[in-house]
Amino acid sequence: MDIKAITSVLFLLIIVDVDGAWSISKEEDMELEKQLKILNKPAVKTIRTDSGQIFDCVDIHKQPSLDHPLLKNHKVQSAKLAANDKPIYGVTSILNVYKPTLLSPDQVSGSMIYLSTGFGDDSKSVVSVGWAVMPPVYRDNFTHLFAYWTADNSKTTGCYDILCPGFVQQSHEFALGRTFPGSNYNGSQIDIKVLVSKDSKSGDWYLRVNGASVGYWPKELFRGAFEVAKEVNWGGEIFSPRQPCPPMGSGHFESEGIGRACYISGMRYQTAAGGYFEDIDPELQALVDRPHCYNLSMPSYPSEITGYTFLFGGPGGQC
Repeated sequence: MDIKAITSVLFLLIIVDVDGAWSISKEEDMELEKQLKILNKPAVKTIRTDSGQIFDCVDIHKQPSLDHPLLKNHKVQSAKLAANDKPIYGVTSILNVYKPTLLSPDQVSGSMIYLSTGFGDDSKSVVSVGWAVMPPVYRDNFTHLFAYWTADNSKTTGCYDILCPGFVQQSHEFALGRTFPGSNYNGSQIDIKVLVSKDSKSGDWYLRVNGASVGYWPKELFRGAFEVAKEVNWGGEIFSPRQPCPPMGSGHFESEGIGRACYISGMRYQTAAGGYFEDIDPELQALVDRPHCYNLSMPSYPSEITGYTFLFGGPGGQC
C-alpha cells in the first residue's frame, strides 16, 4: 500500500505499512518470545483513573518494551509556531482539549508542545507531549494524553508513552495514554496544564501534567546530546493517508475566538537550568502549510492569568 503524507502541524508523525504474509527465523522467534516475556510481566499495581480506565503497572524498573509497528520512519509535512532564539531548559503551557472527529481509523489529530535539540539534524533528540485522537496507537476514537521521545530523529529510537524502554512512569494515579473529555464548541472548555523541564541535578527531563509528576526521560536515553532544547514548538497536528483530511483542534478556524477555536495559553519557558518560568518572547516563527484547511494566530496577552495565548485549527477537507 502506498502511503502519502498529506499535512500536519508541528511534529513528526511516523508511519509504516506492511502488506502480505511473512515468516520468521528461529532467531527471530527467540527474540519475539523474549519480547513477549517482557510484555507479560505481572502487574504490581493496577491504576483506575477518574474516567474508569484501568492500567496494569509493572515494577518501575521493569516497564514494558514494544515499538508500535505503525509508527516508524515516515515524516509528514509540518507547520509550527516556534521559538529557536535561545537555549531552553523547560516549557509549560495550558492545552485546550477537544475531541476531533476523524474520517477514517488511520487518521490522527491532536495538539502538543515539542522540544528538540535543533532543526534538520538526523541525530536530534526530541520530547513531545500533548493530547490526540490517535486510533493507530490507542485503537479508539477518544482523546488521549500522549508523550513521544527519540534520540536520533526517529531513525532507530523512540516511541509513544511507554511502548518501548525510555520514559519512566512514576505516578501511581496519572498514566500516559489516559483519556480526557473534549471541550464543547461555544460551551464548557477542558484544559490540561503540561510542563516539561530538565532537572538541574540529574539532567533528566521531567513531565508534569495538571500539577502531577508523571515521570521522566532519563538523560542516558539521549546519549548526552540533549543538554538543552534549541527548538520549541506549540500547536496542532493532523495526519491522513488520503483526502479528505480530518479537522484539527475544534474543527474551526482561529478567527472564531476562544470558546470556539482551540487554543494554547500560559506559554512560558525556562532559559536557565532550574530557573524561573518566564513568559515567552511573542516574536515567534509561524509556519502553516495548508492555510485553507488549518491556520493559527500569533500570541496575544489577554491577562496575567492566561499569559500568552494563541488559537489554531480548522475543518480540514481537501488539503
